[in-house]
Amino acid sequence: MSNNKVKHYPPGDVTITPGNDTFYTKRGGKPLHDITCEADCVPECTYTWYREGYRYWYTAGNSLFATRSYYYSGSSRFQCLASNAFEPYRNYSRWITVKVKDGPDNVTIIPSLPAIENSTFTLTCVASCYHGCQSYSWYHDGRSVNQRTKVLEFHRLSKEDSGRYRCQVTDYFGEKSGYYTMTVQYKPVITSTKNQTTITAPDLLDLTFSVDGSPSSNVTIFHETKTLTFLPHVTGQLSFNVSIESCLDQGEYRVEAVNDVGFGSFNFMPNIKCSPIVVRHSSVADKEFRVGDLLHLTVTFMANPTAEVLWSFVPWNQNTSLEVQTQQIQTHKESTKLVLILSDTDKFGKYILELKNELGKISKEFNIQGPIVAATKTDPGTTISSRDSDSDEDCSMSPTSWKGKTNALRETEMNTFLLQQDKLHEEVQKLRLEGDVLRLKRNYYVIKLQVLMKEHPDIIDEVFGED
Repeated sequence: MSNNKVKHYPPGDVTITPGNDTFYTKRGGKPLHDITCEADCVPECTYTWYREGYRYWYTAGNSLFATRSYYYSGSSRFQCLASNAFEPYRNYSRWITVKVKDGPDNVTIIPSLPAIENSTFTLTCVASCYHGCQSYSWYHDGRSVNQRTKVLEFHRLSKEDSGRYRCQVTDYFGEKSGYYTMTVQYKPVITSTKNQTTITAPDLLDLTFSVDGSPSSNVTIFHETKTLTFLPHVTGQLSFNVSIESCLDQGEYRVEAVNDVGFGSFNFMPNIKCSPIVVRHSSVADKEFRVGDLLHLTVTFMANPTAEVLWSFVPWNQNTSLEVQTQQIQTHKESTKLVLILSDTDKFGKYILELKNELGKISKEFNIQGPIVAATKTDPGTTISSRDSDSDEDCSMSPTSWKGKTNALRETEMNTFLLQQDKLHEEVQKLRLEGDVLRLKRNYYVIKLQVLMKEHPDIIDEVFGED
C-alpha cells in the first residue's frame, strides 16, 4: 500500500533576487529592478520584510516594493523573513542596502582645446548614469540650446559663443548638471574715433584707441619705423600722448596689437601744421671753389603749409644782397636746388636761403669761398685766381675765348647733370616705395614669429637653443 502523504519541512536558505548587496531607488519611487525574496519550504512560506533599527515589519510579501515606495532621504538596510506552518521553524535572508539616488554622478563638460575664433569646437558632456543616461539638455548663459546630444558642436566659433554652459543629464533616478565657462580666443581688433586730426606744432597729439582681443594683447606704438612705446597686456581703451615738436613729427603713426591668436593694427596720419625746418643740405663748408666750377646746392626742407622759397646772394666784395636768377633755381614741394657756374670771382660770396610760411620763417647761409689769391706787381688792387696764373693752357688762346669755351662746356655738363639728377630722383622715389613694402613685410613676419614662439616654445628652443 503506497504512502501519498506530502512531507512538510521548514524554510531552507532564504535568497534575494537580484543578487546585489546594494540597490538604488529614487526618492518617493522604487528601484529600477524589483527586489524579491524566496525560500524552499512546504507548506508554502510567507514573507515579511524588516527595516534595520525598527521592530515592526516594513511590508509583507515576497516583493520589497510591490505595495509601497521608498520615501526616506538616506539609505536603509532590509532583511526578509520566510516562515510557514511548520512551527517553530523560520529563516532570515541576508541584509541588503537600499540607497536614494537623485540622478547621474560626476557630470562633467570636457572641451576640445583651444577655443579659437573661426575654428571648429566641441563640448562633450560626460556622466556616470546607473543603468544608462536617458537624455541630455544644453544651456548657454541660461538660454536653451537647440541640441539634445551628448556632444555640443560648434562648426565655426565666434566670440559671441563665450559664456557659461550647462549640460543637464537625465537618468531613471533624476537629473544632474555640469558647468563650463568658455572663453573664445580671437585676434585683436583696434578701433579709434580719430580719422584725421589737425594739430599745430608744438603741441600734444592724443592717440586714443580701444583694443578688443582675447587673451589680452601686447601693444606697440610706432612713428614711421621708430618705436615710441611698448604696452603689455592691454584690453579696452587706452590713451597715449605724443609730443609734436616740429615738422619732423609728420608721418604715419601706427598701433599694433599682438596676442596668442594673431595681430591687428591701426594707422593714423595726423595733419601737422608746422613752421619750416631744414632737414639736410649739400656740404660746402671749408671748400675752396675755383672759377669755372659748378656750384650745386641742394636743400631738403619740411613745412606745412608749403613754404615760400627765396634765394639771395651777397658777393664777397659787397654788402648789398642780390636776387639769384630764377633759371638757376629748381624748387619742389620739399626741396630746392641752386645750380650755377662760378664763371668769375664775382660769383663767390654768401648765398642765403629763406623759407617762410604763415607759422614762421628761417634762413640758411652758404659761404662759397674761392682759393687763396695773390696781388700782381703791376696792379696791387687786382687779384687773380691761382689757377689762371699758373695755367698750362694754350697761350695763343685769348682769355675771352678761353672763358667762353669753358662756360659752354660747363653749361653742357650742367644740363647733363640735371637730367641725371631727375632720373636719380625717380629712382629714389621708387626705392622708397619698395622700402615701405619691405618694412610692412618685415613687421608681419616679426609678429608671425612672436605668435609661433608662443604656440610652439619647444620647437623654438630646439632650433635656437644652445647645443
